[in-house]
Amino acid sequence: MSSSTKNAQKPKKITIAYLQQRTKDLFSQDVMNTSSFAKELYKVVRNKVKKLDDIQKIEERIKEVGIKNITLTDE
Repeated sequence: MSSSTKNAQKPKKITIAYLQQRTKDLFSQDVMNTSSFAKELYKVVRNKVKKLDDIQKIEERIKEVGIKNITLTDE
């Protein structure tokens, strides 16, 4: 097998749960306690992941009921 064949594998599907776990793994408690920059960066990343989770829920809801039957709510 050539090296290009090995690298041509399908990309791993990234889920919200995977992103949340990866974020927690990257920002260990030691890093959070020693760096204010890391703490602020963690907050930004965490908020972005939450927004992605919200978008995913909306997309799933659209697929369930169809675009014509959707009514927007505060949620």
